[in-house]
Parts: sequence; structure tokens; C-alpha cells
Amino acid sequence: MSAAYKYVAALVLAALASPTPENPDWLIVPGSRVGAITSKCTLADVARAYGESNVRLMRDGGIVAAVIFPDDSLRRVEIAFGDTINLRYPKSVMLRGSQSIWHTAAGVTLGTTVDELQKLNSKPFEFNGFGWDYGGQIVNWHGGMMSRDSAIAIRLDALHLFDNKPYRSVMGDRKVSSSNRLARELRPYVGEIDIRLAGS
Repeated sequence: MSAAYKYVAALVLAALASPTPENPDWLIVPGSRVGAITSKCTLADVARAYGESNVRLMRDGGIVAAVIFPDDSLRRVEIAFGDTINLRYPKSVMLRGSQSIWHTAAGVTLGTTVDELQKLNSKPFEFNGFGWDYGGQIVNWHGGMMSRDSAIAIRLDALHLFDNKPYRSVMGDRKVSSSNRLARELRPYVGEIDIRLAGS
């Protein structure tokens, strides 16, 4: 299933979901905004934009963050605040999963395949081997089109992970090319997007 098909399906499903107060857009502009979320926002601003009932606080290791649409995998995002005491000035927004209606102008979203990313980049890129803490993190765009956006970090997940000898060459703490045949057989896709916001 192509990312374009997944994106259209996600939009249809989101339209059937409960509406938000101001019907926000779902555009990611790295370094600038994620929908209505900017580096100048407060928690109250986020609640007004997306509905108080759609915002939940979570605590991770003593740090408080906000989750928008926590029970809706298509719309869920996590916000890390620069001011964690007063819950204001978002510094980054995180998306995780296999599908989302949030997307960049180029169409990058959760579920975008490694082949689609390589085409957007106009050349092969490198990522960490799978199966460890930093597995799948894209580490070098090699000067391609995607390298222009330093405010976005992308991590790949693999639809299939095979624990046998041939595939160990694309596992663990090593650099793997997006054109690697064995890596492609694992059907990698975008599983995490971390967007840094200006001023953070």
C-alpha cells in the first residue's frame, strides 16, 4: 500500500472522528510549526486549538509533556516544552507509529516508505542498523534534498525483522544505505518524526 493511499485513507478516517474547535490543518513545517503548535504557544493555546478534552499531560522521568489526541493514533502528537514548569514554549513535537494525517509539504508522514524517502531525497541516504536503541535513525542524507531541513529528524521502523545471518549485516550499531537490498527486504518505513521548533 503506497503512502499516498495511506494518507488519503487517514484523511477519511480523521474526517469521521470528532471535530476539533477550530478545525486545524495537519501540516508540518519543520522549524516553524506543527499545525497550530509553534514555539510561542502555551498549554492553554494548544487546548484552545485542539480542544481541552483532546489534550492530556504525561510525565516521563519527572518531565511533563503534553499529548494531543492521546487515544487517536492518526492524530496523536507529543509536545515537549521548553518551559516545563509553566508548560509553554514548545521546543519539539514528536510523532510515532505507522500512520498519521500529519504531513510535511513534500508528503513525508508516518508510514512513508524508504523508497519514497529516497526519491524525495533524490539520492540514497544512510540510517543506523535496526534492532537497538538508535536503530533506524537517519544519520546522513548525503547532501540530498532532505538535508535542507535540519529541523526534522526521522527514524525508520521495519515491517519485517529477520534474525538470521544474512540480515545481521543491516542490524545493530552500523550505518546502512537506503539502497541496500537486504535492508529493503525488511520494508522500512517512517516510524518516528521529531520536529524541532524555531526559538527552542
